[in-house]
Amino acid sequence: MFSASILGPMIGYLLLSPLATRLGHRSLVLLSSALFGVATVLSALAAGELHLVLLRLVTGVGLGGATPSAVALVSEFAPRRRRSTCVMGIYCCYAFGFVVASLVSGPVIRDVGWRGLFVLCGVLPLVLLVALVLLLPDSPGRLLRNQKTAVRGRQVLQRLAPGTDVSRIARQASAPRRTRSPLAPCCRIRSAAPGCHERCSSGLPS
Repeated sequence: MFSASILGPMIGYLLLSPLATRLGHRSLVLLSSALFGVATVLSALAAGELHLVLLRLVTGVGLGGATPSAVALVSEFAPRRRRSTCVMGIYCCYAFGFVVASLVSGPVIRDVGWRGLFVLCGVLPLVLLVALVLLLPDSPGRLLRNQKTAVRGRQVLQRLAPGTDVSRIARQASAPRRTRSPLAPCCRIRSAAPGCHERCSSGLPS
């Protein structure tokens, strides 16, 4: 089961994260979070060891699919001087969650059993999913590149950086050559890869 929990995120990284180019980072975070929550709740209904291992594998896939897109969104929204700190915070919280889970799981299992623990751990991300649906904005760069969502992209930029020359950033986002942008809207899924921001900032094609 522990191997499945490790293998699942790796599969999510490799298979789900490339879908961000089609669905967008926001949609992938929402879908992966839903997959994680539902699979965790279903783990409480596991009829056997193999069933439980498969569900933990699916849970890990959801976790692995959400992490790269969350990093990409934070990298795009965070101010440049705090970008590295914000990205590091994601991975620190990721590790901190394991520590908290190990401390809390013992008392919870004594009170409600291991099935109750899975239900609790699955309901919490589903409740968080509602807040993400209402509050999490999509990538301004992706919105600006689509004529149907360009107006919403301008609104997101104005809310993130009041007074920014939105028209100039919109032109840069739709230009074939990636140029410098304070919010790096030109970065696609590769914004999660090392060196992408440097390429965008210098105007070099990636």
